[in-house]
Amino acid sequence: MKHWVVIPALAALLMAQPAAAQQQAPSQDDEAVTELPSIDVRARAQRDVIESFVQAVTASPGHQGQVAQFNGAVCPGVVNLPAIPAQAINDRIARLALSLNLKVGEPGCKANVLIIAADGADRVASELVAMAPSVFETRDQSWRGRERRAAFLAPGQPARWWHISRTETGVFAGMSWSATPANAGPGAADHGLSGTGAPVGGGYGGNISSRGAVTNITGAIVVLDTREIGRVGVNALGDYVAMIALARLEPNADVGGLNTVLNLFQDEETRLSVEGLTPWDRAYLDGVYSAKRDALHAGWQEQEIARSMQRTLSGDGRTALADQ
Repeated sequence: MKHWVVIPALAALLMAQPAAAQQQAPSQDDEAVTELPSIDVRARAQRDVIESFVQAVTASPGHQGQVAQFNGAVCPGVVNLPAIPAQAINDRIARLALSLNLKVGEPGCKANVLIIAADGADRVASELVAMAPSVFETRDQSWRGRERRAAFLAPGQPARWWHISRTETGVFAGMSWSATPANAGPGAADHGLSGTGAPVGGGYGGNISSRGAVTNITGAIVVLDTREIGRVGVNALGDYVAMIALARLEPNADVGGLNTVLNLFQDEETRLSVEGLTPWDRAYLDGVYSAKRDALHAGWQEQEIARSMQRTLSGDGRTALADQ
């Protein structure tokens, strides 16, 4: 089964602030101590945090892989949420995609980003893997690749995600597969889904440095635990889903202490303070979608992303680090 027609079929079936540098008293033998301007120290610290963040959260299949991007039109479909929050999530994804210069499908488009909300999210994730095992196979045999699949199946997660991607050579044409997501109807309950059933589709209207190929995201699956998502605001949830859908991120990355929507499901205090996509998140996504698509390997792309973030955030360090 071709991967780029699988997600709609599933829809039919399922309907830190860095620590202050320790100052050491100068030795009596020192006649002079060179003091770096505080602004330079802060810039260096922020650069280190940015580089660590990019390396931690960016999912790529080993050093020789590439950072993946959507290329074809993005069309989200939300299953098992009431119409108003489902449309709000759709709108957040569409707005973010458009702001990244991506195309967004017209109303009624064929979904290639499937968001499934379920009370039994653990069971739904297992059923998805059982129904379409080839979709959840990873060509990345590194420990990171194995961890991503394990994370998708791990119990007790408020949100989990899986991206389908493929490497294309030749013309950088849109690669989106499509098939109309069907109304789940009465059978939705058989798969642990209930409620509105029908997905809400649509949106707003090689050389020494090159592989001669690009890695495109052709689809994304996001599974949300309804017992957890009800504790967060719909706008924050929509931005969170938009970010994890449009960028291929490592599920177990440690982003504690950073001002990012990825901390939405942390402790209660953090959860209440996260309002949505932050300048830090936006800088990362802009970096992902401005990086050289056909770079020889992901390491070069990650360096580009980090440099882009540094340029964007250097004007206001407060946007990068959470208040402590």
